[in-house]
Amino acid sequence: FALLLRPIFLPFSAFMFKALNIILDFMIKIPEGLSKLSFANVFVSSPRLYLLLFYYLVVLLVFGYINLKTKKGLLLFSALSLSVSLLLFFNVYTYYNDAIYFLDVGQGDCIVIKNEGEVIMVDTGKENALTSAVLPFLYESGINRIEKLILTHTDFDHAGGAYELLGRIKIEEIILNNDGSETYEKIKTKANELGIKLSGAKAGDELCNGVYVLSPSKDYDNTNDSSIVLNVNMKGKEILLLGDAAEKALRDVFEGYEIKADVIKCSHHGSYTKAAEELYKEVEAEYAVISVGENNSYGLPDYKVMRALKEAGSRIYRTDQNGCVRLRVDERGEIVLKTFNALND
Repeated sequence: FALLLRPIFLPFSAFMFKALNIILDFMIKIPEGLSKLSFANVFVSSPRLYLLLFYYLVVLLVFGYINLKTKKGLLLFSALSLSVSLLLFFNVYTYYNDAIYFLDVGQGDCIVIKNEGEVIMVDTGKENALTSAVLPFLYESGINRIEKLILTHTDFDHAGGAYELLGRIKIEEIILNNDGSETYEKIKTKANELGIKLSGAKAGDELCNGVYVLSPSKDYDNTNDSSIVLNVNMKGKEILLLGDAAEKALRDVFEGYEIKADVIKCSHHGSYTKAAEELYKEVEAEYAVISVGENNSYGLPDYKVMRALKEAGSRIYRTDQNGCVRLRVDERGEIVLKTFNALND
């Protein structure tokens, strides 16, 4: 009997298998297609401690665990309410307080600046660092909008995550000089698709409140020297961000400006050039930050750079050893640096 039905069931089974396969493919393609829509990426940050306390306070009240008619219940309610209020105040204060974060993105650069109510990002690090470090930091920090994304140049360790970032978070403007590279063209195309303004930068420009361009002042023959070099003024303190600027560009900056910096983000992950050595020694910054990958194959930072910074009296912070470095200027006008490995501390 089974042999008699075999000619019927085999074709029927094959038909059902193909039909189910088509249905499953269709079900997979629906969410894939929806994920590409501009509104598909939903911003969800981790709940803050004050929200968790408020939630449990409401639960305790609703289910009658806190009786406001008793002295003990009223005291517990008051203590919890005060805790929620203090945590809320602290969270709002820290969110709106100006700060610069030098993120730990391995062998690359990514700096997030909160200054005078604006959020500026300088570089994105490599593409893999975007999902492992940059986006988690933005989400945990409650940042869902970037006024300016400044890409110092198109090298993958500085702009590798830019293309993907454009579809993940709202960006008002991208600052990137046209170097004719494929990376520039990709970013330009996607920026146009999303309606994001794309601009260049040259020495003398003020990109936003307190952020000034020192270089490039002319065309250079390599991408590192073509890096956008920035000076950030935060509450009267000067922070110099050197990108990957090499000998020629650093020499032009050093000789073209009277550099006074309280903090220097060292050029090219601590690479050595004669101009860099002279600049570090001349400026004598109070702090120096080196964004560099742990046990990198380039042997960075160079020992001569470390020596020059120490001779200048600069306190050195390295992302490979210290993790993320946060810079703030306190009420007394003093620079306060804190390091932490957790993205949200």
